[in-house]
Amino acid sequence: MWIEMVWMKGEAECRRILTLTVGSTLTDALGMAGLQDFAERWLAAGGGIAVEGRQISFDTVLRPMDRVEFLKSLTIRPGDLRLKRLGRRAKPVSQ
Repeated sequence: MWIEMVWMKGEAECRRILTLTVGSTLTDALGMAGLQDFAERWLAAGGGIAVEGRQISFDTVLRPMDRVEFLKSLTIRPGDLRLKRLGRRAKPVSQ
C-alpha cells in the first residue's frame, strides 16, 4: 500500500509518497521517511498530525492512500477570524 505525507517547510509544500506494508502505523511511516525526530519536534511546538482532518497518534494504523498531514497550530480561532472579517467582535464566553 502507499500513503502520502505532506508538510510545510517555510513557504514550500513538501510531500513524500511511501510504500508500506498493510498494518503499518504512523511510527512505521515516520521511521521509513526519516521524519520521527521532525514529528516529535513538530508536536512539541504545538503542531498536530492528521489524516482527513482528524488528529492521529503514533500508534494509528494507516490505510492505503491515506494523506498524513502535519498541521500548524492555530493562532486564532476560525470563528473569531470570520467575525473579524465581518467587522464584529466575539462575544465573551459565559460560564
